[in-house]
Amino acid sequence: MSSKKTNHSTKKKSPNTTRRRRRSKSPKTAKPQNQCGKHVVAAFPDGKIPRNQYNGCRQMKTVLIPNSVTTIEDWAFFECSGLASVVIPNSVTRIGSHAFYGCTGLASIVIPNSVTRIGSHAFYGCTGLTSVVIPDSVTLIDERVFHLCSGLTSVVIPASVTRIGERAFCGCHGLTSLIIPNSVTHIGEGAFSFCYGLTSIVIPDSVTRIDDDAFYYCYGLTSIVIPDSVTHIGRRAFEACNSLKQVVVPERFESLFPGIDFHDYFMK
Repeated sequence: MSSKKTNHSTKKKSPNTTRRRRRSKSPKTAKPQNQCGKHVVAAFPDGKIPRNQYNGCRQMKTVLIPNSVTTIEDWAFFECSGLASVVIPNSVTRIGSHAFYGCTGLASIVIPNSVTRIGSHAFYGCTGLTSVVIPDSVTLIDERVFHLCSGLTSVVIPASVTRIGERAFCGCHGLTSLIIPNSVTHIGEGAFSFCYGLTSIVIPDSVTRIDDDAFYYCYGLTSIVIPDSVTHIGRRAFEACNSLKQVVVPERFESLFPGIDFHDYFMK
């Protein structure tokens, strides 16, 4: 009888042991308590702010990034909606995709000349952002980098940029005018769609390709001049540009397609 009791008590203990082990694992996956403070110093020995490091830290107000940092990894400050101020040092060469996605409290940001790559969606939905200067070390404005930055009223695109990616400035309806430099050869799909505050834009004679929906729903535009360098214009490039009164196309377009009303064609 005593041996049976011993076996019975042993069986009772095993579930308790299992539960204790499960509870002990959870703190290991939790974020450190000081990671999501209001004022953060983002110093890391390997020079990289890790992926998802401050993801969702909405109480963060300011962050100091020391000049030992070279990379801000993907999603590093994702939806840090309380973040109002950030200074990126000139040691940083790469800003990862979604790095400042949804940082709605961010009013301005200075991107230093050391940065050569800004990943896709990097400043997506930063609705409080009013101005941005892209350094001349950047050659590509990637996909959706400033998508839905609706408060953006001023942007400087440097002469180093050769391509404006898909929906890069989509929904930036605070923009009223924009200068595209002579270095740009390709305006991507929907790049300036829903920028309905735009009243004027100059397409330089370096551009060879304007993709579908490039200026879709830019209903503030009244005229557009397409330079002779352009060899491809996508469908609906100027669709829903209801204020557009004049579309000037290269002469060869008119000779290749006699009788076509290009005003109507590009808006369909």
